Amino acid sequence: MIVLDREPQWWFLLQDGEALLFDVNCSHSAVSYSWLMALNAEETARFKLDGRQFLNELAEEVQHSAPGARGSTSAFLGRNISGTRGQAVSEAVEAWLAGGGDANG
Repeated sequence: MIVLDREPQWWFLLQDGEALLFDVNCSHSAVSYSWLMALNAEETARFKLDGRQFLNELAEEVQHSAPGARGSTSAFLGRNISGTRGQAVSEAVEAWLAGGGDANG
């Protein structure tokens, strides 16, 4: 698993084999949480066309839909893979940062 890109304090994009994983830092009032999901085929295609602009728009959509909030009706519900991939993502991000990946951001 490797870190491909990030927007400081907001999101990370990682590659895990053929899958693209998107980790968004959501913040609502005093509550913050990570929402980790695999990009679906449509999102992957849009990312390949529009790059970071699409990722920023997607992160904003995730944030505003509040998928981690009680009673949420977010379109992203059911897509959180933190339970199965969260530890590997954290380790990849830590290694990337330790290796100087944070130099430009």
